[in-house]
Amino acid sequence: MQPFIWIDLETTGLDPRDDVILEVGVAVTGKDCEIIGEPRNWVLWRSENALLESLDATVREMHTDNGLLDEVRESKLVDRKLLEEELCCYLMPFAGCPLAGSNPEFDRAFLKTYLPVAESMLHYRNFDMNSCYYFYGLKKERGLKLTHRALDDVRRDISKFQELHKKWIPQ
Repeated sequence: MQPFIWIDLETTGLDPRDDVILEVGVAVTGKDCEIIGEPRNWVLWRSENALLESLDATVREMHTDNGLLDEVRESKLVDRKLLEEELCCYLMPFAGCPLAGSNPEFDRAFLKTYLPVAESMLHYRNFDMNSCYYFYGLKKERGLKLTHRALDDVRRDISKFQELHKKWIPQ
């Protein structure tokens, strides 16, 4: 099985035309669905004014409760191009592999807008865990809880995928 590149983004909202990326989490799984190498996470700095202007009440509350806004304010990563360079270096050995995650179309739309070189390194195909949840009647809250933190959500999806993979592929 070809490796999957698992990416999750936390953003200021749902529309890549109006909203921006706050956090990127990434991990890669190999043929046995085990994580290859060290997963990575980046939190991109935003000014207080930019945060206040761009977040609606629901998103502000969610990212305040999970601690992301504090990390955004304290982040030393201020340049989106540097983030893209680091992400591309991480992806390089896996260039051409499919994107996987809970909502890869959402993440891909933000990647195309803000990190287009990194997005171009991904295969055009996606593996959507939401389809697995729907098809198997699973609830996302079972097992690892959705925290709306990028790397936590990547790990949750990989864990669920490993569980389903054992059921799908006899050992």
